[in-house]
Amino acid sequence: MLYDKNTKTYNFKDFALAYLSSARTNAQSYIEYAEKPQEYRWSGIDDYGAMGFIPAIWSFKHALECGVKFLKRMEGENIKKDHNLQNLVGELKISSTELQNMSDKWSKLSTLKELNNYRSNSQFGLINDQNNQVFHYPYNANGGFHAGLERFDYIGFLYGDNEKIMIKIMKELQEDVYETAKIIGSLMSKSPNK
Repeated sequence: MLYDKNTKTYNFKDFALAYLSSARTNAQSYIEYAEKPQEYRWSGIDDYGAMGFIPAIWSFKHALECGVKFLKRMEGENIKKDHNLQNLVGELKISSTELQNMSDKWSKLSTLKELNNYRSNSQFGLINDQNNQVFHYPYNANGGFHAGLERFDYIGFLYGDNEKIMIKIMKELQEDVYETAKIIGSLMSKSPNK
């Protein structure tokens, strides 16, 4: 159950597990797509596996957020409507360098900095995405792109050496999924309200 109508609270543990699973599955779909010989692919971007890259990142970042909110709930804290992962991690009573490092790494999208857009001849660069919005919804409430998303021209990034870099990023993300599950599990065992 993801939402308890009696207590009016979300089950952040189940959300975190679902998002971790989604991140891993999307990353694997992208890797399988990208490692296929060209003659076995559909027409480029039309292959479903090609679309796994962005949802893998968004799902993983959301898993981190839900996992931290679950830990906060275990500490007896009320959950604020805050998506800023670095703030949430900083508010935990149980500190974790590993969780802070994972949060910093993915909040800054530093893993994407090597990508080049071959249509605009530009790099992705670093984006501070603490609130996990860059890949969440393409348009904000005012009808404009979220800051940074307009810089991710997905088709432009599919060419050149990017595919190898994107495979590397997805494999790294898969490792981080398992590492995050271990970190959160370890912190659960240290929680005063377990």
